[in-house]
Amino acid sequence: MGIVSKKHLTVIAFFLTNCAITFAQNNIGPGHPDEAASLNNLAVKYYFQGKYSQAEILYNRALEIFEESLGYNHPYVATSLNNMGLLLVSRENMLKLNLYCKEL
Repeated sequence: MGIVSKKHLTVIAFFLTNCAITFAQNNIGPGHPDEAASLNNLAVKYYFQGKYSQAEILYNRALEIFEESLGYNHPYVATSLNNMGLLLVSRENMLKLNLYCKEL
């Protein structure tokens, strides 16, 4: 077996994460915390590739699911808010960041 490039590993990681999202949606139903965790993981991958728009969409959906299914005070909600905050700082979107902070 030859050496696998970083690009190939990235493609495999995206594929597996998308499989996890599809599995969660089909087997435990949309809106389950496992789906949110997979969406968050995919958002992290987009974030580190600099694809901030795609990451923001997924972070928002993960946050919605975590809030609805686990409640606002759950640690996963805090983690999602933290991830969104890092993204917004990276995008220098202080207006949206202030809106999230006011909700706290």
